[in-house]
Amino acid sequence: MITVLDIDENNFNDVFKVCSIKHLDDPTFKKGIELKQRWIKENLTKYGPFIKIAYYNNTPAAQIMYYPETAIPYYKYPRQRVIEIFCAYRSLDDAKGAGTILLKNLIDEAKKGIKCLDGEPCSFLVASPFNTGEGTSLREYYLNNGFQESKSELYLELNGKYYPRKNETYENPILDKGKALIFYDMNCEYGWVFAVNIEKILRDIDNSLEIIKINKWNNPTESIKRGNATVTVNGVTIKSGWRTPEFQSEVKKALKM
Repeated sequence: MITVLDIDENNFNDVFKVCSIKHLDDPTFKKGIELKQRWIKENLTKYGPFIKIAYYNNTPAAQIMYYPETAIPYYKYPRQRVIEIFCAYRSLDDAKGAGTILLKNLIDEAKKGIKCLDGEPCSFLVASPFNTGEGTSLREYYLNNGFQESKSELYLELNGKYYPRKNETYENPILDKGKALIFYDMNCEYGWVFAVNIEKILRDIDNSLEIIKINKWNNPTESIKRGNATVTVNGVTIKSGWRTPEFQSEVKKALKM
């Protein structure tokens, strides 16, 4: 039996039993979890619940995280009454269908009025799916549940017509010459883990490089100035995923090696 609950101050740690159950003793993950715990507590107070957890026979099996665009500090041009779905993930194989149940639960609430918008209905939902390499791709997951594609994201119209968000741009890349900047998100424990791994890769390429890790939620202005890039090297945005060979090629090109 699958049941869906919004997170609150009593059950929010169940999120980590979905996403990071295999890594709870890893020191790097522990720091990422601590960052996310603080982030959850702060935003629960500000906006109310913004994560739903599916339980299969009382065991945390899947979760979906979402929040109003206006709550994201590093968006210079947020859209009103628009909710962005950051991620959806199912960890328990026995709970097939839990992800769809979570998404439909969110859609139903967003249509009528959702707590994180002070009970107001949502105009439309958006998502920028990433590949986890497990099961059904997130892109298929959203498309199978009624989402449509635009140039930059997937969307589902609920009470209003979709329009794209104006994106931030790199304001002054010349100021970042000779530096590598890594921006990480507090909303995911993997954000810190990825930042640590990216730093290791960069040091293997050029150990003399000045590397700075920046928390996007605590320093949103710095992220906005770089067009919300994840990694910049020598004033150049690195677009490839950090686990790919293309990432190292882009870094070396940016360093003119």
